[in-house]
Amino acid sequence: MSEARPVSPRKVQQALGYLAGLHSDDPSRVREVSGQLQRWRNKSSENERAWLEAEQRWQMIHRLTPQLRGSLAPSRSASAGVACCARVPACWRWSGAVHGWVGCGSAGHSSTRCC
Repeated sequence: MSEARPVSPRKVQQALGYLAGLHSDDPSRVREVSGQLQRWRNKSSENERAWLEAEQRWQMIHRLTPQLRGSLAPSRSASAGVACCARVPACWRWSGAVHGWVGCGSAGHSSTRCC
Protein backbone atom coordinates (compact mmCIF):
# COMPACT_ATOMS: atom_id res chain seq x y z
CA MET A 1 0.00 0.00 0.00
CA SER A 2 1.49 3.35 -1.03
CA GLU A 3 1.62 6.32 1.30
CA ALA A 4 -0.86 9.13 0.57
CA ARG A 5 0.55 12.35 -0.84
CA PRO A 6 0.56 15.38 1.47
CA VAL A 7 -2.48 17.61 1.25
CA SER A 8 -2.06 20.99 -0.39
CA PRO A 9 -1.96 23.82 2.18
CA ARG A 10 -4.27 25.78 -0.13
CA LYS A 11 -6.86 22.99 0.05
CA VAL A 12 -6.62 22.85 3.84
CA GLN A 13 -7.12 26.63 3.97
CA GLN A 14 -10.16 26.28 1.75
CA ALA A 15 -11.56 23.57 4.03
CA LEU A 16 -10.94 25.80 7.07
CA GLY A 17 -12.96 28.51 5.34
CA TYR A 18 -15.85 26.08 4.94
CA LEU A 19 -15.51 25.03 8.58
CA ALA A 20 -15.68 28.64 9.73
CA GLY A 21 -18.77 29.15 7.56
CA LEU A 22 -20.46 26.17 9.19
CA HIS A 23 -20.09 27.95 12.52
CA SER A 24 -21.87 31.09 11.36
CA ASP A 25 -24.70 32.59 13.40
CA ASP A 26 -26.75 32.90 10.19
CA PRO A 27 -28.72 29.67 9.54
CA SER A 28 -29.11 30.43 5.83
CA ARG A 29 -25.34 30.92 5.53
CA VAL A 30 -24.76 27.59 7.30
CA ARG A 31 -27.11 25.82 4.85
CA GLU A 32 -25.40 27.47 1.87
CA VAL A 33 -21.90 26.58 3.08
CA SER A 34 -22.97 23.04 3.96
CA GLY A 35 -24.11 22.43 0.38
CA GLN A 36 -20.94 23.97 -1.05
CA LEU A 37 -18.83 21.88 1.30
CA GLN A 38 -20.48 18.61 0.35
CA ARG A 39 -19.96 19.32 -3.35
CA TRP A 40 -16.33 20.33 -2.73
CA ARG A 41 -15.57 17.24 -0.64
CA ASN A 42 -17.05 14.97 -3.31
CA LYS A 43 -14.90 16.47 -6.09
CA SER A 44 -11.69 14.68 -5.13
CA SER A 45 -9.96 12.52 -2.56
CA GLU A 46 -7.53 15.40 -1.94
CA ASN A 47 -10.43 17.64 -0.97
CA GLU A 48 -11.67 14.97 1.44
CA ARG A 49 -8.19 14.60 2.97
CA ALA A 50 -7.96 18.40 3.28
CA TRP A 51 -11.32 18.40 5.07
CA LEU A 52 -10.11 15.79 7.56
CA GLU A 53 -6.91 17.79 8.17
CA ALA A 54 -8.92 21.00 8.66
CA GLU A 55 -11.20 19.29 11.18
CA GLN A 56 -8.17 18.10 13.14
CA ARG A 57 -6.70 21.62 13.18
CA TRP A 58 -10.05 23.13 14.18
CA GLN A 59 -10.39 20.73 17.10
CA MET A 60 -6.80 21.29 18.19
CA ILE A 61 -7.21 25.07 18.20
CA HIS A 62 -10.39 24.84 20.24
CA ARG A 63 -8.68 22.57 22.77
CA LEU A 64 -5.87 25.13 23.04
CA THR A 65 -8.12 28.20 23.20
CA PRO A 66 -8.31 28.37 27.04
CA GLN A 67 -4.52 28.19 27.24
CA LEU A 68 -4.15 30.82 24.52
CA ARG A 69 -6.52 33.21 26.28
CA GLY A 70 -4.30 33.19 29.32
CA SER A 71 -0.99 33.54 27.52
CA LEU A 72 -1.54 35.68 24.42
CA ALA A 73 -2.55 39.28 24.11
CA PRO A 74 -4.43 40.32 20.98
CA SER A 75 -2.10 41.60 18.28
CA ARG A 76 -4.93 43.75 16.93
CA SER A 77 -8.37 44.69 18.06
CA ALA A 78 -10.78 41.80 17.69
CA SER A 79 -13.10 44.26 15.98
CA ALA A 80 -10.63 44.99 13.18
CA GLY A 81 -12.59 44.42 10.00
CA VAL A 82 -10.26 42.39 7.85
CA ALA A 83 -11.98 40.71 4.91
CA CYS A 84 -10.61 37.18 5.17
CA CYS A 85 -10.52 37.21 8.95
CA ALA A 86 -14.19 37.99 9.26
CA ARG A 87 -14.80 34.26 8.75
CA VAL A 88 -12.17 33.15 11.23
CA PRO A 89 -12.95 32.82 14.95
CA ALA A 90 -11.41 35.53 17.11
CA CYS A 91 -9.28 32.99 18.95
CA TRP A 92 -7.41 32.38 15.67
CA ARG A 93 -6.70 36.09 15.22
CA TRP A 94 -4.98 36.56 18.58
CA SER A 95 -1.57 35.59 17.38
CA GLY A 96 0.09 35.80 14.02
CA ALA A 97 1.86 32.53 14.79
CA VAL A 98 -1.35 30.66 15.53
CA HIS A 99 -3.15 32.40 12.69
CA GLY A 100 -0.43 31.46 10.23
CA TRP A 101 -0.40 27.85 11.41
CA VAL A 102 -4.10 27.22 10.91
CA GLY A 103 -4.09 29.24 7.73
CA CYS A 104 -5.83 32.19 6.34
CA GLY A 105 -6.33 32.84 2.70
CA SER A 106 -9.43 30.68 2.44
CA ALA A 107 -11.84 31.38 -0.38
CA GLY A 108 -9.12 33.06 -2.39
CA HIS A 109 -8.17 35.73 0.13
CA SER A 110 -4.60 36.87 0.17
CA SER A 111 -2.67 36.32 3.36
CA THR A 112 -1.34 39.86 3.00
CA ARG A 113 -4.80 41.12 3.93
CA CYS A 114 -4.95 39.06 7.11
CA CYS A 115 -4.64 40.33 10.63
